[in-house]
Amino acid sequence: MLILFLVIAPVTMYLLKNSDAYRAATDELENDKRLREEIGTIQGFGLFPLGSVQISSRNGEESGSASFQLIVMGSKKYKDVVIDLVKQEGGFWKVIER
Repeated sequence: MLILFLVIAPVTMYLLKNSDAYRAATDELENDKRLREEIGTIQGFGLFPLGSVQISSRNGEESGSASFQLIVMGSKKYKDVVIDLVKQEGGFWKVIER
């Protein structure tokens, strides 16, 4: 059982961190002026993102939803952030709540 966890956990983290939804979420956070004022210059994100991404495809057009709990590392302090996104068919990931 431990071996299974040691294989699945890194693969899951890799897939989350390399998803378009994760990139949209981190781009949004990096460009958030209020967040930068609060925590300082954003230096990165925690190693272990928590969250989920659901994607469906209809007629070749993807849609979906995603939610992440991330640690945003700033030059002043770190902050836990929850960010939710949606993707309409054929569109881009859009933040709906933070």
